[in-house]
Amino acid sequence: MPRYYFHDDRTMLDDEGVDLPDLAAARAMAIVNSGEILRDGVGPAVWSGRPWHLWVTDAPNGGGRTFFTLTFSAAEGERLRP
Repeated sequence: MPRYYFHDDRTMLDDEGVDLPDLAAARAMAIVNSGEILRDGVGPAVWSGRPWHLWVTDAPNGGGRTFFTLTFSAAEGERLRP
């Protein structure tokens, strides 16, 4: 079973990882983890407009091959355009 590491650029680099059956399971876990971090860990800094990233790799501490990245940002009083 592959091991996936979940890192974010504001609160942590994962040094333990999680064994999951496949990339689809890692994607699902990334969504759950992102929601928890946005709720509990990022706090008011998320409203700065500066993007926050969660990325998933095959190695600890932010290294290795990146499978995918989730990017979040929020800004008060502005409409963000793609």
